[in-house]
Amino acid sequence: MKSRADFTKKDVLIVLGCAVFLLANLGAVGSTGRRRAKEAVCLSNLHELGIAYKMFLTDRDGRFQDSLASWVSTDDHLLWPYFQNEKLLLCPEAARPRQGLSIPPQSGVQGVPGGKFNASARWYDSWDITWEKVSPPGKWYLNSYGQNDYCTQNTSNVRGPCATGEYAYLPTPEDGGPRCWGYVNALAIKNASYVPLVLDAAGGGTPTEVDQPPQYDGQLYYAMPMNINEIRNFCLNRHNGAVNSVFLDFSARKVGLKQLWLLQWCRGWGCPTVIPLPTSWNNPNHWMYGFKNY
Repeated sequence: MKSRADFTKKDVLIVLGCAVFLLANLGAVGSTGRRRAKEAVCLSNLHELGIAYKMFLTDRDGRFQDSLASWVSTDDHLLWPYFQNEKLLLCPEAARPRQGLSIPPQSGVQGVPGGKFNASARWYDSWDITWEKVSPPGKWYLNSYGQNDYCTQNTSNVRGPCATGEYAYLPTPEDGGPRCWGYVNALAIKNASYVPLVLDAAGGGTPTEVDQPPQYDGQLYYAMPMNINEIRNFCLNRHNGAVNSVFLDFSARKVGLKQLWLLQWCRGWGCPTVIPLPTSWNNPNHWMYGFKNY
């Protein structure tokens, strides 16, 4: 007589199927948990960098300098004394440089650019480096955050500061001054919680209201032609449709990719009140189509 305790082949297959299902779900939960943990570390890094910027600006009566780098690094002789921790330079999601990427000197790009899940490498002769010879994290040259380059006193490299030129049609601040934040006391500006300071990025940049989103996930601004669409350097799908940022009120929070166009990148920012939001992401075939609208 057959025992009721005996397993049939069908029973075994059902048990194995359940086990596979459970393992798959546990793996997914584990992956999600790891990404959330990395996101939390990233936000903590930016919060600490915000404290460093606050001390820096307090010591200078709220004035940015014209020699701050576009990226936050140990090579920035002005800011480095205020945080002196190379671990704060790297988002855990983008802690290693690209392998085998060669950028020739004539490209005008100094160092090896970062990406969605890659750190930038600022090395004067980076096109001669074989990455296998340099062990990451390489505290003296890697970073995965970029500065809003309107946070400067240098008015020569900000878009739309003049009455003439390529970007003359962009909005001008009410006081008629340049669009850079270094023109005013950065510790006393209004709506500082909407002014991005340092963000997840492949490098720094000066976005404009007419910048278009990346045509594909990972397209950066230094793709030819250069000096346009610089917002792409920050529009990286690094944290599930968002990036992290520290703002000029020195708070840190997550920012949706479509929300980047609604931040006050510079003085007199005119999007979407003067210049409308991009429409390309309304196409169902666009990679940003399903991301949250703001």
